[in-house]
Amino acid sequence: MSRLFAALAALLVTLPALAQAPVRLAPGHPDLDTEAVTLASGTFDVSLVQPQLQPLGTVEQAVTHHDDGTVTVATTVDIVMGSGGDQVQDTTHFEWPSLTPISHVRVDHNARGDEVESLAFDGLRVVGTYQDADAEPIPVDLQLIAPVFGLGANRTVARSLPFEVGYTAVVPVFTAEDRLEELELEVVGRDDVARPDGETVSAWIVEETTPEGRTRSYAVDPDTRDLLRIAFAPAPGYLVHFVRQ
Repeated sequence: MSRLFAALAALLVTLPALAQAPVRLAPGHPDLDTEAVTLASGTFDVSLVQPQLQPLGTVEQAVTHHDDGTVTVATTVDIVMGSGGDQVQDTTHFEWPSLTPISHVRVDHNARGDEVESLAFDGLRVVGTYQDADAEPIPVDLQLIAPVFGLGANRTVARSLPFEVGYTAVVPVFTAEDRLEELELEVVGRDDVARPDGETVSAWIVEETTPEGRTRSYAVDPDTRDLLRIAFAPAPGYLVHFVRQ
């Protein structure tokens, strides 16, 4: 019987090492090493990797550092896939290095008409509008109960995590369409990924999971914390890569 108790005690001691409870993050959280991240303009080549290699387009990011310490990131998505595509203009303004959101404007061009989101953040208050295609704009005026990140901040959060296998975090992101969406980020290991100069490095892989179960992974340079690759499966049997030029 004593051997059984000893085995159970050993199991209880080792359980925390096997599974870490998720950390709920917020702008300015001490776990986020945003000071180690450099926000710079750049372009990602978008390609279908499976079932066959096919270029799809580009994602361009223009980063502006303002004198007041805030940052604006303007993202242009231009992707064509099959008979459809995705053309998006997205501009987000936030405090740096805390990632506290200030404003966000997104225009998504599609066959049904433009989908437009415009938000302004003031502490825990969020105001703005959301318009889907030709529908009337829906006003947004909410008082949140806890701080959130703006749309797109999850990519910077992935670059700022403590790089320890098993580290898991909940990232609350606010959008006008979905309101609060809680994403889960987990550091799952390392993989060999090419840098823009062709050198291969053992990048940290951070996996993101949405509440609906959709996943994507971020490959982060271990030395510079640059985002080298984003990978996700838009449908079964398909794999898309965003690779930094």
